[in-house]
Amino acid sequence: MTDSLSKRSKLFEDFPAHSREQWEKMAEDAWGKGNFREKFTWKTFDNISVQPYYDQEEWKTISSSLPGEYPYLRGSHSGEKKLAWSISQNFFVEDPLLTNKMMHKGISGGLDEVGFVFSPGFSWENFSAESFSSLWEKMEEKILDDSFSLSLSAGSASSWVMANLVVWAQEKNVPLHKIFGSIDNDLVHTLSCQGEVHGKDPFDSCYRLFHFIQSHLPGFFGLTISSSSWHQAGATLAQELAFTLAAAVEYFDQFTEKGLSPAEINSSCLFSFSIGTNFFFEIAKLRAARFLWGQIYTKFDPDGAGKAQMKIRSQSSLWNKTVCDPYTNLLRTTTETMAAVIGGSNYITTSSHNQDKEENDPDAQRLARNIQNLIKEESNLHRSLDPAGGSYYLENLTQQFVEESWKIFQDVEKEGGLLKALQSGFIQKEIATSLKYRKKLLRTRKEILLGTNLYSIAEKEKILSLGQKSKKKTSVVVFPEVDFSSLEGLAEQVLSKAPRWDLEEKASLVVSPLESCRGAEVFEKLRETQQSKKVCLLLLDKEDTTKQRLAFAQDFLACGGITPIIVEEEAEMKNLDKYSAVAFCGSDISYEEKISLLVSDIKRDFPSLKIFVVGRYSGDNTDISGLIFQGADVVEVISGI
Repeated sequence: MTDSLSKRSKLFEDFPAHSREQWEKMAEDAWGKGNFREKFTWKTFDNISVQPYYDQEEWKTISSSLPGEYPYLRGSHSGEKKLAWSISQNFFVEDPLLTNKMMHKGISGGLDEVGFVFSPGFSWENFSAESFSSLWEKMEEKILDDSFSLSLSAGSASSWVMANLVVWAQEKNVPLHKIFGSIDNDLVHTLSCQGEVHGKDPFDSCYRLFHFIQSHLPGFFGLTISSSSWHQAGATLAQELAFTLAAAVEYFDQFTEKGLSPAEINSSCLFSFSIGTNFFFEIAKLRAARFLWGQIYTKFDPDGAGKAQMKIRSQSSLWNKTVCDPYTNLLRTTTETMAAVIGGSNYITTSSHNQDKEENDPDAQRLARNIQNLIKEESNLHRSLDPAGGSYYLENLTQQFVEESWKIFQDVEKEGGLLKALQSGFIQKEIATSLKYRKKLLRTRKEILLGTNLYSIAEKEKILSLGQKSKKKTSVVVFPEVDFSSLEGLAEQVLSKAPRWDLEEKASLVVSPLESCRGAEVFEKLRETQQSKKVCLLLLDKEDTTKQRLAFAQDFLACGGITPIIVEEEAEMKNLDKYSAVAFCGSDISYEEKISLLVSDIKRDFPSLKIFVVGRYSGDNTDISGLIFQGADVVEVISGI
């Protein structure tokens, strides 16, 4: 020990260590008798236990590996490898030339990857081979840069889009092996979102595209296994992780039967996770994902521990984004991006704060890009191998996610695998239960969406008319079956064939679809229907309790876009005909003394007027329509006005 270390160690001699029992004894003295740990430990819906504190005595790591070592819980990077993640951004493909222009602006703003998104309602009838060339105009030099990549999101059009990219590369003399990126060739995702897929053998088509990419574009991920369909439908984090891993097993089963080795599949496989704002939980989710995939992969390839790395793309969640007070979404995406970085993602897509609109907003995209630029250039998180390593809390959360997700994964396997679990409705039922619970938390404000169900702005906002995502109903788009057996013949196929629309096209696989939703949607709809309502808040006294209840009621009603009119004089009761409802606000004593008489008078003069009481009023007056109190269902109460 050096002299400096010896001096430092002596500093702590005056501060003797305390045992866990001593700490908990002091806590019990301060917070009341009873088991301190049991009293302050809470559990999430997916059985993740959160304790009041963590220490070394309780920490039992599930892996003592170093960063870059199997099972890669601490990340796939070692000290000898590139640490930085790739900064990615999605661009909705509208006008090809305009999208191309915005893409180049994004690249000059620090992007390492550009994502092209062809939304389900995209108008393919006006999109030709020339349009693809316009989309990738002046991209040759950038694509040849090994540090740059493309991300293509086209759903059922994946093969068609990929074929066009290959033809463009051939025309521009861009070597295919120099193109890096990924495509959302994810049949399970398409099936779970749309409820059906077309083609004679969808899994075979998925395999042929994957095999072509794996053979000719070694720097391209030919399979992206996405968690977004589960995440956006309301699944818990443990469910999201389990179902995503089960989807990966489905693909490995299918592709190994066709002759590919596990190592060949995994080398061209990318996992895509949606990241929410539950900061530590999301970090633990990504760490648990790598650990579990390491365990699962070695079942396919017992000697392949060194090839079991999970490549991860993380993207901002849509579930928690809001139309009301939309700029709070910037704070949410910042938290999500930080979690994705610390969790060890390889590619990160930070969505715009108004991402619910299927259009490109230059200013919003710049703000989203700079979140990652700030984290990298000013926070320097890319210089740390494993920022989360050694945290007792995170290590404990990771272990719990491993255990809970594994239980759910095994339940899916008992159903016969993910595809059969979808067809039987098992997954839909599990997610529906979770969604109902999560909606209840939001409606009772036990889970907060700031600016939407707490601290809302009641005044009507222009953004309300702009933020609703279009849900176009279109006929079935049938894309040409691409023959990837001949590289030379792709150009002829692309030029001679085109997508067609066929209402009679029958699906080859059908399941009950999962509906993508946002937690805030019910509150946004509430504002649209209730915003014109007038509510009178009638103050019965000037006690401190009344003031507190008044502030609470104002915030409560603001969730429905209602600004109440506050009246201190009971004389206003003569003019209640201009209101949709009246809410009494006072102390408990005032309620006991006045409410019965006031309700009787109001119902005599205004029989149709709704009457509410602020607080947990214990009276049994049947003329009272509802109570406004902490824990009340906001949507139910305001809908009753």
